[in-house]
Amino acid sequence: MRFIYEAYLKNVPLYLIKQKAAEMSLDRKGNMIVERILSNAVYAGLIKAEPYKEHPGGLFPGIHEPIIDMISWKMVQSKFTRPAKTRTIVNDELSLRAILKCHCGNVVTGAASRGKSGQYFYYYKCRFSKHNNISAKKAHIQFDTALELMSLQKKSVKKNQRSRESGDRKRT
Repeated sequence: MRFIYEAYLKNVPLYLIKQKAAEMSLDRKGNMIVERILSNAVYAGLIKAEPYKEHPGGLFPGIHEPIIDMISWKMVQSKFTRPAKTRTIVNDELSLRAILKCHCGNVVTGAASRGKSGQYFYYYKCRFSKHNNISAKKAHIQFDTALELMSLQKKSVKKNQRSRESGDRKRT
């Protein structure tokens, strides 16, 4: 067990650690055995307790002799748990993603679907199945139409600008 922890801290690949540990008489099998050993708190003299009623769960010192010192175990844990990567993809084809809402009130997300020809088709869809799944092209056309209906005529814009300018002159 000490070899596994020391080798991992020296950046030895997991498959090589598994091979060497098997040569050193590790009798456990499985693809994830090294990862399970590295994440097992028992080797550091700790016991994992699940929360129960008002008692908190967590790791507590056990009465058994630890095989791995606490510093090495904590170093392995900090190296073993990688920070979660935030994945943000900006796509011009899905510019209304997280702006449009489904009829249920949830924001829709964007998704691409590849057709038989290999061409991608983009959709806005709700996270709940059987809710909105709208073609991005159709949604963009509807959005542009709504913007045109909300736009002001040029003479109204000029009139508004003139009234602002005259209001600014009165204030000074």
